[in-house]
Amino acid sequence: MIRGIGTVIAKRLNQVGIYTFEQLAELTPDEFEAALDDLLQHFFDERSILRQAGELARIKKEGQPK
Repeated sequence: MIRGIGTVIAKRLNQVGIYTFEQLAELTPDEFEAALDDLLQHFFDERSILRQAGELARIKKEGQPK
């Protein structure tokens, strides 16, 4: 029900004892990052790639030099 949390992330959260929205809401950002560990890094890498692709597409559309 939370956008961005699919089965893989849900499973990781369950592995560290997070089963409810309330438990998730009580985590600090640092605790959340620690729970997801390498999954979080993978997620940010994907977002970065998509963001960069969008910027390159915008530049191409506008005809700006690199």
